[in-house]
Amino acid sequence: MELPWLISISRQNHEEKVLVIAEDYATLYKVNEKWPGHAVLIPPALDPQAAHIWFPGYNVMYNDVDMVWLQDPFQYLQGSHDAYFMDDMIAIKPLNHSHGLPPRSRSGVTYVDVYLLPQSAFPSGGLYFKNETWVNETKGKHVIVHNNYIIGYERKMKRFQDFNLWLVDDHALESPLGILNQIQIPRSHMNDPIPKLAVEVQVQERSLSPSEGYTNSILLIINTIKDEILVNPATGHRTVTSIPLSYKSLPINFSLPSCSHQHIQSLLHDRLYSDDHWLCEYLVPKISTAAINSGFGYNGVELNVCVTVSYRYFHVDERSLKISRMVLQGSIKAEELKSLKMKTESCSICLQSLVSGMKTVPTRMSCSHVFHNGCLVEWLYRKNTCPMCRTVLYDR
Repeated sequence: MELPWLISISRQNHEEKVLVIAEDYATLYKVNEKWPGHAVLIPPALDPQAAHIWFPGYNVMYNDVDMVWLQDPFQYLQGSHDAYFMDDMIAIKPLNHSHGLPPRSRSGVTYVDVYLLPQSAFPSGGLYFKNETWVNETKGKHVIVHNNYIIGYERKMKRFQDFNLWLVDDHALESPLGILNQIQIPRSHMNDPIPKLAVEVQVQERSLSPSEGYTNSILLIINTIKDEILVNPATGHRTVTSIPLSYKSLPINFSLPSCSHQHIQSLLHDRLYSDDHWLCEYLVPKISTAAINSGFGYNGVELNVCVTVSYRYFHVDERSLKISRMVLQGSIKAEELKSLKMKTESCSICLQSLVSGMKTVPTRMSCSHVFHNGCLVEWLYRKNTCPMCRTVLYDR
């Protein structure tokens, strides 16, 4: 989905601090394809009131993608409070009690120091877009505008456009992602215990000569495979391990007296196990079309139909989540490189300039060595040590 959120952050020069939390593989791959290392996969929250994740040891500011930055918000996030909130978001629901939170009381309640951000700087959509008098009175004070209290992508987009906050059409190239096509997002869950099914049907057809007779026969073979797919959320790379389930292989021979869908489905129901009847949805049209194309009714037809059913189990590499967060935490800007007298230095992984326009931004590790963050993500996925000094950067 194209929204002005990231463009507005880029205008405040904070885009390299952004980590996109993707709830599906389509978004994960799309972001990391154009902006390596800036998206991780997190499952959608079962409870919409617990949609954000607390990262112990990190200062994290959560932004919905229907927000627009008008000014730099970090000047408002001073002090040592546990959490900062806009007036329409005031709930904290810790899962498994993070060590980053104060200890529970005797009654089991966690008390945190919550700081309410000023409404004039962080207005909700219900205020900013509906109260023109208030907007005029607080002009120049608005920092982040949240386009909430309205449902539907088209309606949100129109409201942004009506208030001159829709930056996508004219300023998309200011975003690190550039111009994106609309993404159709399936809400697939990380580590879902229910496998994703994939069905592939291949048909080899042959027209028989008169000397071979006018019989119409089908050889149907069903193979099943279990795919264990390990996904690296930092790079989008997938490692697939396929395990044939031979006990499900099933060769079936039968004659085909008709090309009608109803007749073919009846034949398949008689020959398949009841658990496999759902395959008719894929098989019936394929068999009918192949028979007709082979001259059914004018000559004999021989069809070899091979069905491969893949049960795909997705698992996410938790180590990659840790790597991605660590690399982004160390991001530094070109001005800081200059102050460190490293502006002309090269990344020791790819040997290109640290400030090359063709590469991602530099990142400094705990050992003080600097690399391109994209290069470092790929390196640390293979090894857990610094490429220069071999300092251990994280525990496997």
